[in-house]
Formats: sequence, C-alpha cells, structure tokens
Amino acid sequence: MNKLNPPDLLVRDTYLSCLSDIKGSNIIYKNKMSKILPQIVSQSRLYALRAVVPELHLFSCARHGHGSDNIVDDITKDNLINLYGGYFSKSGTSSRSIYDILRASSNSVCPFCSFGNVTTLDHYLPKARYPLFSVVPDNLVPACAECNKGKGSSILTTIEEQPLHPYFSEAKFYNDIWITAYIEHTCPPSVVYIVEPPTNWDKPSKQRVINHFKDFNLGERFSIQAGLNIQSAVTTVETLLPIIGSEGIKDHFKKIADNEPPNSILGTFNRALARDNWFCAGEASE
Repeated sequence: MNKLNPPDLLVRDTYLSCLSDIKGSNIIYKNKMSKILPQIVSQSRLYALRAVVPELHLFSCARHGHGSDNIVDDITKDNLINLYGGYFSKSGTSSRSIYDILRASSNSVCPFCSFGNVTTLDHYLPKARYPLFSVVPDNLVPACAECNKGKGSSILTTIEEQPLHPYFSEAKFYNDIWITAYIEHTCPPSVVYIVEPPTNWDKPSKQRVINHFKDFNLGERFSIQAGLNIQSAVTTVETLLPIIGSEGIKDHFKKIADNEPPNSILGTFNRALARDNWFCAGEASE
C-alpha cells in the first residue's frame, strides 16, 4: 500500500474542462450540466473533509441501475456518469490530459496493492453509486486492473468498510507493519500472508486493514508473487550459508526487509525468511 499526495487539481477546472469538450448537438446537455457546478464544488470540499476522518460512508448513494434517477435537480445519474466516460476519459478530448496526469501520479505502481501496474483510474466512491464524484480528482485513484475490479461498485455504510484511501488515509497505515507472513516448510517452500494489525490501533482501524486485505485479495496475490522469489532465496542460502552461517543469513534477509516499505510483498517476505530457522539453516534445499 502506497501513500500518494492528493491531486493538485481543482475540481472546478476539471469539471469545466469536461464541459468544454461537449460540442455541437450536445449543447443542451452542456448547459444543463453547467448549472450544477456549485454543487459539484461544494460536495467535493465535503468529500475531502470526510475522507480524512474517515466518514465517506455518510454520503447518500444512488440506487443500483436506475440511470434515470435524478441526483441533483434534473441531472440524472446517467448524465453524471456520461461526463466521465463520454468526455473525461475519452481519448482525444482536452479533459483526457487530466485523466492521464492522475493515472501517472503513482509512478505506474498501484497504491491499493503496492505491486500491480497501473492501467486505469479507480473511483474510490464508485460512480455507479456516487455519480456526483464521477470527475472529482480526489475520488480518482490510479489503480491496477485487478484492484479496480476487486473493489467493484460496493456502497459504504461504515468506517470499517472503507478501504485505505491513498490520498487521505492516516500515515500509520503506511508506516506501521500490519501484514506479516510465514514460510510453509513444503517442497518447494511457500509463503502465506496474513493480517496482524498493531495491538495499539483502535478497532475500526484494525477492521479497515482486515477488509482492505480481503477485498483486494492480497493474501493470494502476494503469495503468488512471493512464490516467484522463493527459489532465488533458496539459492542465496545455499551460497551464503558456508560463508556467514545461519545467523548471518537472517541478518541478510532482515537488511533487505528494512529497505522495503513495511507492508510490501518483498519487505514482508524477507522478514518472514529472517525469522525462519528452518529456512535460514538451509533445510529448504534438502
């Protein structure tokens, strides 16, 4: 999980950019959408406040389907969603440059899982249920396809259901260790990832990371990725054991872990190796 700075983009500019892309026969739609700019701006300000607390679950959600439902005045759910798909993310529009800036803001690494390649923007509050935030930059997070798909269009009803928000969640979620792993003594060895929130965290925070881990299927996805590195670790032990012994091997893996983000695949993987007497004694090679 990677922390990102909130986008340095004004929702007013983003919204007006989308409106500027509406041409020709869609002028009625453009005029209609321009009337709700004040509501979009005010709701986006409230979004930023609630995202920090976190109380994004307090926003009312739209019904599943029902694209003709009015969301603000005579603006329908479909009107708002179309602003994203028809203009903001569409290739060739001026608004697309804003989309591209947001998508590039995490150096191509998905901040929800910390290892997937970014391919899209995820609506933190799904546009299908919270259409007012369809083109609000604070609600648009660069994401890999799997995390984007994993989150789906679920509504939020509690603090605990809110996944970590890369722009707004507290630093403790990124600085404290809450994912751990252990080595299964199989042939070949395998790695199992689990959630262990710090005991001094409050209950909602603990449940949030448990849900985040589950919703994005991080246990299985991390284990598969770690499996690609296990043979390399076995070879490292075989090479270094005669030279520095098992305690030296533990220090070696610990130093690697210390240079990785606390809850990353590799950081957690190397901490697990450093703790495992069986692995560091070279018994995985036998």
